[in-house]
Amino acid sequence: MTIAEHSRYRRPIGVTVIAVLMFVQAVLGLISGLVFVLGRHDASLLRQTDSTSSTVLGIGIALLAIAVATIFLAYLLGRGSNLVRWLVALVAGAQLAASVYGLVRFAASRHHVDGVGPGRRSRPV
Repeated sequence: MTIAEHSRYRRPIGVTVIAVLMFVQAVLGLISGLVFVLGRHDASLLRQTDSTSSTVLGIGIALLAIAVATIFLAYLLGRGSNLVRWLVALVAGAQLAASVYGLVRFAASRHHVDGVGPGRRSRPV
């Protein structure tokens, strides 16, 4: 892209807003990932998540990897790549799936639901 073409190119405001929100989301993801990685031996965190230390570490690493991918994609989205628009949708889907999994796991550990989560019990017949 030449300088003249670049000066005529106007990024849609929606793309700019999404890129900024992705950067904010990535920073929050980095913080969350670090909390999980650094707190993997914390008894309170292990009790709250009803997980082992290695599971908490794995979750933290996954959160960090998604956050780094989000930073990279937000940067490329801001530069106007059409391919990145599809990749952004893929990363957003992965983040949505991780959020739903976390909510279900949290709800199952806080409130007993038959057949879901740790401490499964069957109802007496």
